Amino acid sequence: MDFRPAARLCIAPLAIGFIGAAVALILAGLASAKGFAAGALLIAIATLVSGGFYARERLGDARQVLFRLATATLLKWFVVMGGALMALIQWKVSPAAFTCGVIAGLASTLFNLRMTTTGVLKS
Repeated sequence: MDFRPAARLCIAPLAIGFIGAAVALILAGLASAKGFAAGALLIAIATLVSGGFYARERLGDARQVLFRLATATLLKWFVVMGGALMALIQWKVSPAAFTCGVIAGLASTLFNLRMTTTGVLKS
């Protein structure tokens, strides 16, 4: 079990989240900075959870890999939706800043993926 690729994939949303929160703090205030950081942190946590779930077993046949990929993706989006509900309803962060943090975290995760020559995505 090698969790290093999942951990590397989580560094980009965290970095973007802290940089974006610093910019939001300067331009819009503390509430926006907290919302932006919370959104990016939520994406980093969801990516780590789903990546850890996907990497916990060795690769099998195509059916097992597809099932693990589908369940890891479903788990990631459950974490994102549950965290978004908690952040917006319970912690009352700024919805616009939170959404911007989530979008920035997702974009940084996508740009952090790279294609190898075999067509397999690696982090």
